[in-house]
Amino acid sequence: MADEIVLRWSRWERIAYIAFFAVWLAFVLLAFRSGLTGSDNVFLVLLLAFGAASFVRMLGVSVQARGDELMVRNPLRTPRIPRSDIERFSIARFARAGRASAYAERRGGGRDLRMVALEQPLPRPGREREVESKLDRLEAWRTGS
Repeated sequence: MADEIVLRWSRWERIAYIAFFAVWLAFVLLAFRSGLTGSDNVFLVLLLAFGAASFVRMLGVSVQARGDELMVRNPLRTPRIPRSDIERFSIARFARAGRASAYAERRGGGRDLRMVALEQPLPRPGREREVESKLDRLEAWRTGS
């Protein structure tokens, strides 16, 4: 049994996300340089602050299984769930979008927890098998095997 499991996006997925943010940042800075004044600048500062905060949170998304607790660091919140509250791990497939979302299903009908770190920011062949193998590792942690 593994003492600790930490799952994140792959290096290339993180690099792609950083590149996307760099392009977005360039557009915001170009808007600043274009000579906007007054309330437009306030809007751009707010847009920049929101984007920077979102960028930092998205880079930190992860799923961590330590001891008897699962910590899911998603973009907006970081819930912690005791191992005993988890019924199973599952994948919801969305055929039209070509994506799969991973969930930790809670016992007793509690709200299922979406695990953003196991989703694919960039679609690519074989990604679903990667997600399934990560869920298998989490399942082994949950059952203690």
